[in-house]
Amino acid sequence: MKNQIFFALLSAICFSCTAVKFEEPQPVNSQSLEEFPEEMRGIFVSSEQDTLQIEAQAFRYSSGKDVSVSTTLSASEAVLRKMDKKYVLSLKEEDGWDVFPLKISRNRLVAQYVQLTPATEKLILNMKSTSAVKTIKTEDGKFDHYLVAPSEKDFQKLVRKRLFSNKMVFKRLK
Repeated sequence: MKNQIFFALLSAICFSCTAVKFEEPQPVNSQSLEEFPEEMRGIFVSSEQDTLQIEAQAFRYSSGKDVSVSTTLSASEAVLRKMDKKYVLSLKEEDGWDVFPLKISRNRLVAQYVQLTPATEKLILNMKSTSAVKTIKTEDGKFDHYLVAPSEKDFQKLVRKRLFSNKMVFKRLK
Protein backbone atom coordinates (compact mmCIF):
# COMPACT_ATOMS: atom_id res chain seq x y z
CA MET A 1 0.00 0.00 0.00
CA LYS A 2 2.78 2.44 0.88
CA ASN A 3 4.45 1.76 -2.47
CA GLN A 4 1.18 2.37 -4.31
CA ILE A 5 0.87 5.75 -2.65
CA PHE A 6 4.58 6.42 -3.19
CA PHE A 7 4.45 5.72 -6.90
CA ALA A 8 1.14 7.47 -7.47
CA LEU A 9 2.45 10.60 -5.80
CA LEU A 10 5.81 10.46 -7.54
CA SER A 11 4.06 9.94 -10.85
CA ALA A 12 1.74 12.87 -10.30
CA ILE A 13 4.39 15.22 -8.98
CA CYS A 14 7.58 14.29 -10.79
CA PHE A 15 7.10 11.79 -13.48
CA SER A 16 3.92 12.76 -15.27
CA CYS A 17 2.73 9.37 -16.55
CA THR A 18 4.51 6.05 -16.41
CA ALA A 19 2.73 3.68 -18.71
CA VAL A 20 5.26 0.85 -18.59
CA LYS A 21 5.28 -1.70 -15.79
CA PHE A 22 7.28 -4.88 -15.41
CA GLU A 23 6.12 -8.38 -14.45
CA GLU A 24 9.15 -8.90 -12.19
CA PRO A 25 11.79 -6.79 -10.43
CA GLN A 26 14.55 -5.85 -12.86
CA PRO A 27 16.96 -6.99 -14.04
CA VAL A 28 15.71 -10.57 -13.85
CA ASN A 29 18.22 -13.21 -12.75
CA SER A 30 20.15 -10.63 -10.75
CA GLN A 31 20.58 -10.99 -7.02
CA SER A 32 18.59 -8.62 -4.82
CA LEU A 33 20.60 -6.52 -2.42
CA GLU A 34 19.60 -6.55 1.23
CA GLU A 35 20.81 -2.99 1.83
CA PHE A 36 21.40 0.20 -0.06
CA PRO A 37 25.15 0.49 -0.62
CA GLU A 38 27.06 2.87 1.63
CA GLU A 39 27.67 5.25 -1.28
CA MET A 40 23.91 5.75 -1.75
CA ARG A 41 23.09 6.48 1.86
CA GLY A 42 22.46 10.04 2.86
CA ILE A 43 20.11 12.95 2.37
CA PHE A 44 19.53 14.33 -1.12
CA VAL A 45 17.51 17.25 -2.47
CA SER A 46 16.25 17.97 -5.99
CA SER A 47 16.05 21.35 -7.71
CA GLU A 48 12.30 21.26 -6.89
CA GLN A 49 13.24 20.89 -3.20
CA ASP A 50 12.03 17.28 -3.02
CA THR A 51 14.06 15.29 -0.52
CA LEU A 52 15.23 11.72 -0.58
CA GLN A 53 16.68 10.13 2.53
CA ILE A 54 18.35 6.75 2.09
CA GLU A 55 19.37 4.52 4.98
CA ALA A 56 20.75 0.99 5.00
CA GLN A 57 17.42 -0.78 4.40
CA ALA A 58 14.93 2.05 3.90
CA PHE A 59 14.29 5.25 2.04
CA ARG A 60 11.95 8.18 2.44
CA TYR A 61 10.82 10.56 -0.27
CA SER A 62 9.24 13.91 0.59
CA SER A 63 7.79 16.51 -1.71
CA GLY A 64 6.49 19.50 0.18
CA LYS A 65 4.42 19.22 3.30
CA ASP A 66 1.73 17.01 1.74
CA VAL A 67 3.81 14.13 0.40
CA SER A 68 5.98 11.97 2.58
CA VAL A 69 6.37 8.28 1.89
CA SER A 70 8.79 5.68 3.19
CA THR A 71 9.42 2.03 2.53
CA THR A 72 11.98 -0.65 3.26
CA LEU A 73 13.78 -3.07 1.00
CA SER A 74 11.92 -6.34 1.01
CA ALA A 75 11.35 -9.08 -1.53
CA SER A 76 7.64 -8.37 -1.54
CA GLU A 77 7.49 -4.58 -2.00
CA ALA A 78 10.82 -2.95 -2.87
CA VAL A 79 13.78 -4.63 -4.53
CA LEU A 80 17.23 -3.17 -5.24
CA ARG A 81 19.56 -4.83 -7.74
CA LYS A 82 22.88 -3.94 -9.35
CA MET A 83 23.35 -3.66 -13.10
CA ASP A 84 26.76 -2.62 -14.40
CA LYS A 85 27.50 0.74 -12.76
CA LYS A 86 23.85 1.43 -11.93
CA TYR A 87 21.38 0.21 -9.38
CA VAL A 88 17.79 -0.62 -10.24
CA LEU A 89 15.01 -0.01 -7.73
CA SER A 90 11.77 -1.93 -8.39
CA LEU A 91 8.62 -1.02 -6.46
CA LYS A 92 5.66 -3.40 -6.32
CA GLU A 93 2.25 -2.21 -7.44
CA GLU A 94 -0.90 -4.31 -7.65
CA ASP A 95 -0.59 -4.36 -11.45
CA GLY A 96 3.19 -4.87 -11.83
CA TRP A 97 6.54 -3.42 -10.82
CA ASP A 98 7.60 0.19 -11.38
CA VAL A 99 11.30 0.33 -12.18
CA PHE A 100 13.82 3.13 -11.62
CA PRO A 101 17.46 2.84 -12.68
CA LEU A 102 19.59 4.84 -10.21
CA LYS A 103 23.05 6.22 -10.78
CA ILE A 104 25.10 7.53 -7.90
CA SER A 105 28.13 9.76 -8.03
CA ARG A 106 29.97 11.45 -5.22
CA ASN A 107 27.54 14.32 -4.77
CA ARG A 108 24.38 13.35 -6.63
CA LEU A 109 21.88 10.61 -7.28
CA VAL A 110 20.02 10.38 -10.59
CA ALA A 111 16.70 8.52 -10.67
CA GLN A 112 15.60 7.60 -14.19
CA TYR A 113 12.01 6.82 -15.17
CA VAL A 114 9.85 6.08 -18.21
CA GLN A 115 7.54 8.58 -19.79
CA LEU A 116 5.59 7.14 -22.69
CA THR A 117 6.44 8.95 -25.91
CA PRO A 118 6.28 7.72 -29.51
CA ALA A 119 9.98 6.80 -29.27
CA THR A 120 9.66 4.84 -26.00
CA GLU A 121 6.48 3.15 -27.22
CA LYS A 122 8.34 2.02 -30.33
CA LEU A 123 11.07 0.49 -28.12
CA ILE A 124 8.42 -1.46 -26.20
CA LEU A 125 6.59 -2.65 -29.29
CA ASN A 126 9.85 -3.69 -31.00
CA MET A 127 10.57 -5.90 -28.00
CA LYS A 128 7.48 -8.06 -28.69
CA SER A 129 9.51 -10.44 -30.88
CA THR A 130 11.85 -11.43 -28.02
CA SER A 131 9.93 -10.74 -24.77
CA ALA A 132 6.36 -10.76 -23.52
CA VAL A 133 4.58 -7.43 -23.90
CA LYS A 134 0.95 -7.06 -22.85
CA THR A 135 -1.28 -4.06 -23.44
CA ILE A 136 -3.36 -3.41 -20.31
CA LYS A 137 -6.60 -1.50 -20.73
CA THR A 138 -8.94 0.18 -18.28
CA GLU A 139 -12.45 -1.14 -17.64
CA ASP A 140 -13.80 1.15 -20.35
CA GLY A 141 -11.31 -0.22 -22.90
CA LYS A 142 -8.83 2.66 -22.95
CA PHE A 143 -5.07 2.11 -22.86
CA ASP A 144 -3.67 2.06 -19.33
CA HIS A 145 -0.13 0.70 -19.58
CA TYR A 146 2.20 -1.89 -21.04
CA LEU A 147 3.18 -4.84 -18.88
CA VAL A 148 6.53 -6.21 -20.03
CA ALA A 149 8.63 -9.22 -19.09
CA PRO A 150 12.04 -8.62 -20.67
CA SER A 151 14.95 -10.98 -20.46
CA GLU A 152 17.99 -9.58 -18.69
CA LYS A 153 19.54 -8.88 -22.10
CA ASP A 154 16.39 -7.10 -23.34
CA PHE A 155 16.22 -5.00 -20.17
CA GLN A 156 19.82 -3.91 -20.63
CA LYS A 157 18.99 -3.03 -24.23
CA LEU A 158 16.00 -0.94 -23.08
CA VAL A 159 18.26 0.96 -20.68
CA ARG A 160 20.92 1.51 -23.37
CA LYS A 161 18.31 2.67 -25.89
CA ARG A 162 16.98 5.17 -23.34
CA LEU A 163 13.58 3.77 -22.40
CA PHE A 164 14.27 5.46 -19.07
CA SER A 165 14.98 8.79 -20.75
CA ASN A 166 13.57 11.10 -18.09
CA LYS A 167 15.42 11.76 -14.89
CA MET A 168 15.24 13.48 -11.57
CA VAL A 169 18.54 14.68 -10.13
CA PHE A 170 19.12 14.85 -6.38
CA LYS A 171 22.17 16.58 -4.89
CA ARG A 172 23.69 15.21 -1.71
CA LEU A 173 23.24 17.34 1.42
CA LYS A 174 25.04 14.96 3.78
